[in-house]
Amino acid sequence: MIHAKRNKRSNVADKRKEILISAIEVFAQKGYNKANIKEVADKAGVASGTVYLYFKSKDDLLLQAMKTMLDSNLIEIKEKIASEEKAIDKLYMFFYHHIEVFTKKPSMARFLVVELRQSEEFYKRYPTYNPYHEYQSYVQELVKKAIKEGTTLPYNPVTISYLILGAMDAVLTQWLINPESVNLEKVTKEMREVLHNGMKKED
Repeated sequence: MIHAKRNKRSNVADKRKEILISAIEVFAQKGYNKANIKEVADKAGVASGTVYLYFKSKDDLLLQAMKTMLDSNLIEIKEKIASEEKAIDKLYMFFYHHIEVFTKKPSMARFLVVELRQSEEFYKRYPTYNPYHEYQSYVQELVKKAIKEGTTLPYNPVTISYLILGAMDAVLTQWLINPESVNLEKVTKEMREVLHNGMKKED
């Protein structure tokens, strides 16, 4: 009986995950506004009604897909940078691995870049919608640690999180528009130099 319950829970989790993956691919290809639940269901190999067993609406599906994707990628990035000793280096590697993770998954990159920019009506319905909330909190935590270590000046952690997340978004957007125009290795190297040295030229 216990084994059967575990298998059922596993099947439920797998089906939900498959629907989320399919939603990301469909939304990335068609855009949230033009996509519909049937297309997501067809992609996942389930009936449309099955989608509604796991998600209340198309809005809910978008919100959960974005949260699940970013939470999963943040866990992956944290694991990749765990061996870095200094917070300032973790900041650089955070930037590097975020770009690396998403450029290896173009549909996720397109979904992230496009669907972060929801309509005014969407934000009125969901005023707390902020997919980057966990990212911001983590970057701000690293900035505070870097300040405590003495490896960076005491800048406002919120401001630095805006700079880093904004740069990540800009790089991915440009990469999606024209991959050949973005030298990812050079960009990430220069970002490291800026984080370590700032922009001011010594007199």
